[in-house]
Amino acid sequence: MDSRTVFVLLWMLLSYTSTGIKLDGNGYVDIVIAISSNVPEDYMLIDKIKNMFTEGLFHLYLALDKKVYFKEATILVPPHWSTKDFSRARTETFEKAKIRIDSPHPAYGDEPYTNQYGECGAEGQYFHFTPNFLRDDKLIKLYGSRGKVLVHEWAHLRWGVYDEYSEKTPFYRSASGKIEVTRCSKSIKGLLRDVSTEPFQLCHNDSRTLLPTDRCSFSPTNFKAQTAP
Repeated sequence: MDSRTVFVLLWMLLSYTSTGIKLDGNGYVDIVIAISSNVPEDYMLIDKIKNMFTEGLFHLYLALDKKVYFKEATILVPPHWSTKDFSRARTETFEKAKIRIDSPHPAYGDEPYTNQYGECGAEGQYFHFTPNFLRDDKLIKLYGSRGKVLVHEWAHLRWGVYDEYSEKTPFYRSASGKIEVTRCSKSIKGLLRDVSTEPFQLCHNDSRTLLPTDRCSFSPTNFKAQTAP
């Protein structure tokens, strides 16, 4: 395995597009981890990010039968941080970064999450860590080791893997406009039922989200083993 390289760059807002994550041989390169301008200057975060990737590298490598690993990553820091020994950013921006360190989301708090709206198997937009998740070791007991969490979110981001069921986002609208249930694999069939009624009735959509209400539940009708794409 080649040695992993981590560059620390000064974050600047540029108009150019980045090339995005790609495989160079068996290693992922052009990974951009961007720290939001909302985050106060704290160089401990840089070490925490490096440690997370060092641990995650081995988890990913072993999980994929020693075929793929993290080879190169770039950390972008906000422009209000002192430059120290950083190099100047070129085409990297916070908005283009696939891994973002930012303030807690009102709905998730310090819980890591991936923004993914596509169908099962479609690449996600980015995933989000909070500074507190990286700094507070007490959260390891709650969410697991940071390296394993990184690989878990990487699966959402790169391969469009969904959790078997999401309580936060139980339904989504596909690219074709069809309402889908959060599940993997999509070949799992079932019925949507309003569990607040007796006997169960068909679901109604929320007028604001145009998705089924929180009283709706998905009941699988085929229980044979499924394989995610």
